[in-house]
Amino acid sequence: MSQSDNYQLYTSQAVKTEILEPAGHSNSQTSFKIHGSVLPNMRLGNVGQTQPSGLTPPANVGAFAHIKHIFLYDGRNVITQQRNFNDLMSFMLLRESNDYNSEFGRIANFNKLGYRNFYTGANAAASYSRKTVVKNDLNLAFDTADLPEATRDARLLLKEHLQMLNQVPVLSDKVFKQLRLVIEYETNPDKNCTTTNLAVAAPVPKRPTLIVDRVHDEKVERDLLGQLKNVQWMEYEQDNFFQDGDIANNGASSTLNTVAKVNGFNNKNLQRIVIAKRNASNARMFNANQAIGYGPYASIFGLRHEYQVTVNGRNILPRDRIKGPNRELALLNDTWGNINLHEDSHIQMNSGIPVLNNAPLLGKQGQQSFFGVYVGEKIQELKIEFQRDLFPDDQAYRPHNENYRLEVTGEVVKQLEIVNGGYLISYA
Repeated sequence: MSQSDNYQLYTSQAVKTEILEPAGHSNSQTSFKIHGSVLPNMRLGNVGQTQPSGLTPPANVGAFAHIKHIFLYDGRNVITQQRNFNDLMSFMLLRESNDYNSEFGRIANFNKLGYRNFYTGANAAASYSRKTVVKNDLNLAFDTADLPEATRDARLLLKEHLQMLNQVPVLSDKVFKQLRLVIEYETNPDKNCTTTNLAVAAPVPKRPTLIVDRVHDEKVERDLLGQLKNVQWMEYEQDNFFQDGDIANNGASSTLNTVAKVNGFNNKNLQRIVIAKRNASNARMFNANQAIGYGPYASIFGLRHEYQVTVNGRNILPRDRIKGPNRELALLNDTWGNINLHEDSHIQMNSGIPVLNNAPLLGKQGQQSFFGVYVGEKIQELKIEFQRDLFPDDQAYRPHNENYRLEVTGEVVKQLEIVNGGYLISYA
């Protein structure tokens, strides 16, 4: 449908915008019932949390930290979904431009991505004389109550995260008889805010609204339903594997190598993957109740880490492995596009270097070290090899030596088939 056709739908009153209240809302989930026919450009409003004592959301995920899963159901059948939404956003928001994150993203989802670098005027011999800071930095503390005049109400355009919505012209109860949208919330307080000191009160999800564009004209509805056909889309799915470090012995010098069989993508058409290196213990990402850098949403840089990916018995990376953080970053950019990072995001340098030795970037070096590669095959067997070095480190937080949980996210191809007046959803 062209832009002019969309414009005519609204001006002719064939389509009208409505705000839906939840059919059910609690601290664990919110659900909406969707009746009639609506366009697929559904939006969530008033997204976020409340907390009375000025706590803040994680800097790289912002208001999306408390959303664990998103489901679109027909009765009990899942039409499309995004599990582990908050973890995924710690990477996906980096794919936005610096201008987007520092201008629109700052008020749309309240993250602290998007940066500027400026000359400090200091003597170059005494310091690096330049400094990187968060551009348009704001106080993003949670609203203290869920009131109409509250200002920390984020927005979520669902078709940006549920790719199936980009492929269908309409969602109608003439096809999907019992359409429901369900948002499940993160119940682990470590992942909801930047402190574990919740003696006053834990953050509580706001009561969101669902904004839909409802089709009121019967002819327009018939035309849109007539355009509903077999489609394919990408859906993000996850699997994990672990590699134990050497925390107790301060990381005595040694090399760790793990070859993991990742079964979560078997018999699926796998496209791009991205790997985040999380700390296996969320508690290790806090010091004196405060998150270390991006906390549980950090992807940790490991010393001299190397990767190989074996698909159906064939290594897909050249030579022995991909070695070195800059080669990994280049491959990540080739696979996923430009990544919005500040200096030392993907490597761990001396924390005393003044270019980043300032709030709110202090302690965030080496915490956005992601690995990505294109696969493009139907998976019979997927193996991922990960190697890193340990070295002696007597600090409380030892990023190179921590126990890792490697979180593998992959694009898989799914499809909707219209059959005998009904439909079938499957892996393509």
